[in-house]
Amino acid sequence: MLHKNIELNAQVSSYRSHNRTRLGQGLQLSRQHLSNESFIVNQYLAKYRNLCGSTTYFLEQQANKRLIVDVLEQAFTGRNNLMLFRRSILHFGRKHKVLIYAESALYLSQLTPAQKQALMRGRTAIGKLLDPTKSGLIEKNDVDCHWIPAPTELNTRYPYALMRHYQLLYQGAVCADIREVLNHESLQRIEH
Repeated sequence: MLHKNIELNAQVSSYRSHNRTRLGQGLQLSRQHLSNESFIVNQYLAKYRNLCGSTTYFLEQQANKRLIVDVLEQAFTGRNNLMLFRRSILHFGRKHKVLIYAESALYLSQLTPAQKQALMRGRTAIGKLLDPTKSGLIEKNDVDCHWIPAPTELNTRYPYALMRHYQLLYQGAVCADIREVLNHESLQRIEH
């Protein structure tokens, strides 16, 4: 498994360095560590920071609504198209009221053919796709969590956002490298 983690990280780094004008431009170019002392944290943000399972299920449970995933861009890379890179926004039906902006690199060899097809269609959130019955098949392995300038995709007035970078484990194996970006303002949209 360690070999796959190293290979996945190398492929993600290689792809991002060659495609800065595509996926990841906003997060890669504006990434800077900011002090945690001056940022606003509400109840949803506090719960999110401790979340180990599916972000999708967490948001749907908090709002009692179905979450919608809009894929902004996706591209395949690697030998035999083994990696799927995706930029997406998550919302509850109003695209201008984004809850989370996400960048994902998915290791397709860990998925079944049906999961790959559903993923390529881009209508199902990654967490729901991998763990449709909420049986604990996925977990997060945090890599980094820090504040960055809020990307325009988040569509908030507040100028900063929390970026949580983690590896997603599916049945104990790394299947994705994910960066989720949100702030107190975007998560407050759960109530509206």
